[in-house]
Amino acid sequence: MSDCILAVQRNVRAHWSFSAAEWLRIAGLYGFIAVLHVLGWGLYLHYARSYPALVGLGFAAYMFGLRHAFDADHIAAVDDSVRLMLQKGKQPLGVGFFFSLGHSTVVLGLTVGIAFAATAMKQELPQEQLLRQRGLINRLCGGRLQQLMSHSW
Repeated sequence: MSDCILAVQRNVRAHWSFSAAEWLRIAGLYGFIAVLHVLGWGLYLHYARSYPALVGLGFAAYMFGLRHAFDADHIAAVDDSVRLMLQKGKQPLGVGFFFSLGHSTVVLGLTVGIAFAATAMKQELPQEQLLRQRGLINRLCGGRLQQLMSHSW
């Protein structure tokens, strides 16, 4: 190889290499992610025995969450933040980690809030009235659907 190419490779390697402190921080971030996954899967497997009907739902939620992580708006938000930090001369190490941590905290908070609200609503509403209304709504919707289908033939 020519001296020019070797000099460019050394410059690029030096520019993109991490210091020992940065490697330690990266290890901490990945370690925390591993602990969260072990904790999450441990809780999932623990409660799967008690609630087997929710096993498929939990697995589907995890898979949809993984897919959701790579949505274009998330990638763009992290990319914009990294570019802004680089323009300001700052080290953007961990931007994606803290974006995902904040986003998942909001999602978890909303999930817990919905669970508490559903429990409160279930306790406050009379069950007999709900069953009667649900039956009426089912009959009306079913009848309307049959009516629409009969006209479409």
